[in-house]
Amino acid sequence: DVVDNYVIHTLSSLRSVSESIHFVTNSNIDKSSTCSVEMFVDTVTTRPNRGYDFAGWKQVILHLGRKRLEAFDEVIFVNSSVYGPLFDLSEMLDEMAGRACDFWTPTSHTNYAGIPYHLQPYFLVVRRRLHQADAFWSFWESVREDYDDLWDVVWNSEIRLTQDWTSAGFVADAYVSNAAVGDIRPIGLYEPFVLHAADDFIARQRMPFVKVKAFYKAEYRPTGVARQILQALDAAGSRYPRSLILNHQRRVSPLSWQKNLPGTLVPISGENPVGTTQLRIGVFAHFFYIDLFHVAIDYLRNIPYRFDLYVTTCDADAASGFESMAR
Repeated sequence: DVVDNYVIHTLSSLRSVSESIHFVTNSNIDKSSTCSVEMFVDTVTTRPNRGYDFAGWKQVILHLGRKRLEAFDEVIFVNSSVYGPLFDLSEMLDEMAGRACDFWTPTSHTNYAGIPYHLQPYFLVVRRRLHQADAFWSFWESVREDYDDLWDVVWNSEIRLTQDWTSAGFVADAYVSNAAVGDIRPIGLYEPFVLHAADDFIARQRMPFVKVKAFYKAEYRPTGVARQILQALDAAGSRYPRSLILNHQRRVSPLSWQKNLPGTLVPISGENPVGTTQLRIGVFAHFFYIDLFHVAIDYLRNIPYRFDLYVTTCDADAASGFESMAR
């Protein structure tokens, strides 16, 4: 029931390029969040948590109706599964304005392992030729709200969206090309380029959004790319506030994922107060690389009690270095 600041940042950025914004949520957002959202949008709709993002979009779009949409050159559908824009939205919008298509997204899913090619509609732009066509409205009217599994929505809404509209003669396109990243990193079966190559999309193609899921760590994806993503933001000169990512990840992610984030220590203002305890505390640490010791010191300073520190290492020279740093 909280609207995180990264969502507010996205709304603020959309406000600068949009004539009208309609916000729909499947949560009972609190009063503070509602006030923050209302600063940037025209309407706020709260609905039951049914049907994921597509059902929310359906409710708003059918309420507005074809006549209302006729006033717009383009209609944008956005969900909260991404951080961004990482760069000025005008870069992507200006590039896509020159392409001959009827609907587009930042990225696409390739035809792979039984999953057909389709656009990934976390940021979907639909032009007037399509949003004034029967195919557009019949799709939204057919969206179901009784799915309780994400893959039902992916197959019956996300994938079908591209199939229905291209079958009706409308042209799809994606801002970022997948072709250049095939040789960079092994691509996962269920989470392809938009996650595994997120850092490359940002650094080389200035992709303006990154999936929140790209920071996740899962059994089938044992290594995370969080650190590489943040390094890519630096390399590309992105001015997107890193705190929006880190604060959201700290709020919702398990600690086992957060270890992939650089700078995850919460800074302490002023001197760290030493608590009172009757216990005697010993901290035992083994270090192989002396140059990483300063990272551990920052963690140790967050322990609010006095403790004895015991360090083991690989050789006498490293031990001498640790002793001098510990002082």
